[in-house]
Amino acid sequence: MIEMIEMIEMIEMIEMISLSKIKLDKAHIL
Repeated sequence: MIEMIEMIEMIEMIEMISLSKIKLDKAHIL
C-alpha cells in the first residue's frame, strides 16, 4: 500500500513539473 501511495505522489509531482514547463513554454512563445 505504501509503495502505491509513493508512486501516486511521484506521478503527481511529474505532472505538476510538466504542467509548469508547458506554462513556461507558452509564456516564452508569447
